[in-house]
Amino acid sequence: MKNTLAVRASQEIGKERIPEILEGPTGIAFGMGDVVAVAKAVNDFISNNRLPVSIHGAVMGSDILTAEEVRTLANLPPKEELVGKMLGQMKAPMSGLVNVLNGVVVGLAVVLQRRVEQLDST
Repeated sequence: MKNTLAVRASQEIGKERIPEILEGPTGIAFGMGDVVAVAKAVNDFISNNRLPVSIHGAVMGSDILTAEEVRTLANLPPKEELVGKMLGQMKAPMSGLVNVLNGVVVGLAVVLQRRVEQLDST
């Protein structure tokens, strides 16, 4: 893509900061939804094909990302895995509380059962 056309298009859509990442010949990848998937796909394609190209930056919403930030995004685990880890972290304290409260009830039940057995044996 010609950088002058990219600059003109970015001005028309209100993304004034896009020219900050346009250096030399430019390729643009578009994605909707999971931004990590786009970063991962481009980074993997460059790595797997050993292409002499590099990532100069990216646009995510209204933010301009540096090349390092794009590589960091590309190295993140998939969204589903991150959500699973977060839910596991949220669940752990609740499970601990349930186990503590259950321990008290089980202890009381054991004491009452032993008392019943004690009264039956007399």
